[in-house]
Amino acid sequence: MQPDFIFYGISGGPTALHQLPQPNTNLFWLIGSGKGNVILLSTKLKQNLGIIYDGSCKKEENEINPINEIVSTFIKSNINEFIYDVWIHQRSYGLINIELTIIGSVETFFSYKCIEKKHINVKCLGFLKVLPFKNNVFVIDHLDNLAILNTVEKLNFEENLINLNRDKYGIPLVMKKINENYLIIGTDGGYLLFINIIIKKITHIMKQEKVSPIFGISIYNNKIIVGTRSQKFWIGNFDDILNNTSDEMLYITTPSEVPSKLTTLLIEPKDGKFFIVTCTDGRFFFCKESKNNKQTVKPLKEISYSKSTISSISWESSHDNISTFNLMVGLREESKLCYWKFS
Repeated sequence: MQPDFIFYGISGGPTALHQLPQPNTNLFWLIGSGKGNVILLSTKLKQNLGIIYDGSCKKEENEINPINEIVSTFIKSNINEFIYDVWIHQRSYGLINIELTIIGSVETFFSYKCIEKKHINVKCLGFLKVLPFKNNVFVIDHLDNLAILNTVEKLNFEENLINLNRDKYGIPLVMKKINENYLIIGTDGGYLLFINIIIKKITHIMKQEKVSPIFGISIYNNKIIVGTRSQKFWIGNFDDILNNTSDEMLYITTPSEVPSKLTTLLIEPKDGKFFIVTCTDGRFFFCKESKNNKQTVKPLKEISYSKSTISSISWESSHDNISTFNLMVGLREESKLCYWKFS
């Protein structure tokens, strides 16, 4: 099976995928690369419009400085212009704020202009990277702790650090936003840490019966799916966790055919009925919880297109066809972004 089309020449491979918010009828995306650049492209027009941020030179010699995260908000539009406020996090350079204007009066040609407005020197060298929240708040992996910063206020890490207690819970490997108050962290010690960013505390802790590092977490509304290196998945509900005094991950589901070397987990965004897991050898699998046996995850489809490392993956939001699922898959060694359509 082949992708519907491919964007080539993304140096260092796509490391961060962000679809611009509505209005976005031409399906514009910002793609961060392993070399520190951010590219503007349109999947509807199948066009690469160019680099809006060049961070390839903002590094020390022999230093790898990829784009960790991209987030944007729509500001305003007129007949020919769409203006977005964009925040970019580059691994060892920090947060960069850009005003992006996309200009075009026809559906076949667009241009853009960028104004770099702000740089905040907050590096992110761990596995967790960055999460954006409302009211200009970001949560960043900072020296084995979580730093909560507001981009319109003076930096004060001493008052806004959350100690993740690596010696007790293990190295944090993955972090996901649940809602505007909570996030969840999975560790190599097999723990799930639920953190309230308002009170800046770990409020709930869950552990496995048999310890296995957590490789992936995905959220759909209050539904949480957690994947572990032991080829097991835990499916839970956030409201139940908040109201439950149990601290064990008891509802473990085991797939029968999915390989063990898994790297990412992603729930489909329309109704959360299935999810994708990616493998170290470039394959990815569609899976769902079995209706007949709640203790089993059933593989639905295997995609084996490339042996390249999958460096990023994201669903595309589109209102054109509710029965089609569009998926963006970044391949590191091949420096390309594949666009898939599934129905």
